[in-house]
Amino acid sequence: MTTSAVSVSLERPTAEPVEFLRNALEAAKARGTVTVVTVPAPIAPLETLVDTNDPDGALLWSPPEGPGFAALGALQTFVGSGAARAEQIRGFAEAFFARLEHVTLGERMAPSLRCFGGMSFQPGSAALPPWTAFGDARFVFPRVRYCREGDNAWLTVAAGPDEAANETSRRALVAKIAGVLATLSAGARAPGAARPPARRVVARDETSEAEYRAIVQDIVERIGRGEFEKVVIARRSTLSFEGAVDPTSVLTDLAETSEHCIRFAFRVRDVSFVGATPERLIRKSGVAIDTEALAGSSDAARAAELMRSPKEREEHDLVVREIVRALSPLCVTLNHPASPEVRVLRHLLHLTTPIRGRLARPVHVLELVQRLHPTPAVGGVPGADAVRFITEHEPAPRGWYASPIGWFDAAGDGEFAVALRSGALVGDKAYLYAGGGIVKDSDPASEYAETRLKLATLSAALHVAQ
Repeated sequence: MTTSAVSVSLERPTAEPVEFLRNALEAAKARGTVTVVTVPAPIAPLETLVDTNDPDGALLWSPPEGPGFAALGALQTFVGSGAARAEQIRGFAEAFFARLEHVTLGERMAPSLRCFGGMSFQPGSAALPPWTAFGDARFVFPRVRYCREGDNAWLTVAAGPDEAANETSRRALVAKIAGVLATLSAGARAPGAARPPARRVVARDETSEAEYRAIVQDIVERIGRGEFEKVVIARRSTLSFEGAVDPTSVLTDLAETSEHCIRFAFRVRDVSFVGATPERLIRKSGVAIDTEALAGSSDAARAAELMRSPKEREEHDLVVREIVRALSPLCVTLNHPASPEVRVLRHLLHLTTPIRGRLARPVHVLELVQRLHPTPAVGGVPGADAVRFITEHEPAPRGWYASPIGWFDAAGDGEFAVALRSGALVGDKAYLYAGGGIVKDSDPASEYAETRLKLATLSAALHVAQ
């Protein structure tokens, strides 16, 4: 299924984007469709748009390759709950996409229209603060979307049929977009922001080392009894600062320190879920798919030891095995190298194995997400038993930590990542999460040290005073 796109190329290539938007909304008022208008925009940092503090929320999606997006508000929000949440989201979105009319200014087309969002780690795991507004599954079709790809940028605005038909609403929307374009122009000219001063932590609430090590030891003993092959256990560190935390400054810092990761932000009401994850869950374009196993970690000085470690290789190989098992029934080809590579990040090294394939038939990316999540990189083996243990024994609910986040379009293509190296920012508090994969040879002290390394990514972006 595709949108009913209408491409418009004006004779005057210098036509004002605001004038074009005004005319497009005027023409759409009698058609009764959802009208989406795309115009050229200035090149500016993605955080410039997120920083406008729109009361209806904001998001950012910035992969290391391909287009990056920032968006404000939501023309449409899709929510799902329970075990059928992915199917619910897909059904709502398909009906919505069928009503779209897309009008563009200029000959260069922007990337496809997309819904952005994600899901909680498991249904019910976002029932407590700070996650209550996020729910089991939440995706939005943005009201205003800014996209950058190479030397090109576009601004896309969406209006419902009632809005297009009402002159007052049309004028308000045109005025808002004029303001957004001015903000982007100012962002393009603004010098680089000064590095924020160190933030002093006034209170810290977290799983203690003794508590975490006890849970790890319990898992190791259960593995020895044959209950599991692997369980990923996480802990939360809640930091309270002297003043409110600005999510935009955190995203700006992550842009400089996490260049090989997918930066993301989802702001719902007063909660901003931000991070820079190194792990792609799935990417689909037509029948081509690619994913990766990312498991097995060490500090930046031990690359050779990481490759030789039986414990780290076992943890990694379990993830490769289960991803291949989940995707093979849908694929005519599915390939990966025999040995992993080392992924070098700012604070950590990881073992990674790219996995690529071709689907036997068209499949919506949400179906692939549902098959894969949670991989053993964030859940365990056997999957259902590991998730049950996590739900019953982890000190704090994960919410959207380690969950699938990303986008999909009308064709069912999309890209999803695993929400790692992340945290929820609310006022003067930061809820940070990190975990590790436990196998039979895991050492509790080493596993706790690994979580400290993983927490360092966001702690550094928060400029936590040591």
